[in-house]
Amino acid sequence: MAQKRSFLLYFDNYPIIQGLSNEQRGLLLTALFHYAIAAIQPVGKTIEQVIETFPAMSDETKMACRFMCANIERDTQRWLSRQQGCTRKKEEQGSGALSSEGKHRQAEEVERMRRDMAKWRVVE
Repeated sequence: MAQKRSFLLYFDNYPIIQGLSNEQRGLLLTALFHYAIAAIQPVGKTIEQVIETFPAMSDETKMACRFMCANIERDTQRWLSRQQGCTRKKEEQGSGALSSEGKHRQAEEVERMRRDMAKWRVVE
C-alpha cells in the first residue's frame, strides 16, 4: 500500500483564514499538518486534541481549524478507501487468495508502513 504524502488545502477555505493575523495563520497551518499526520495513524488524535495543543489559537482560528481538519479527515478516509480497493483488486487478479508467502509480504509491508508513519508521529 502506498504511503500518504500530502493533504489538500482548498480555495474555498481562503475567506475563512483571510482575516487571521500572520501569527494565527502560522498556528493554523502547523495544526493542520499535525492533524493530517495524526489522521493516518492507527490511533490518531481528534481535531479537538490537536487544537488543545495550540493554546495561543484564537477562537476564529480554532473555527477555521475545525472546518479545514474536517476536510482533511474526509479526504484521508477517501484515500484509505481507494488504497483498500486497489489492494483488493490486486488480490482478485492473483489466484484469488493470498498464499502464505503473499500474506508474509503483506505483513512485512504493513510493518514497514507503521515504521514509516511512526517517523511522522506528532510528538507533544
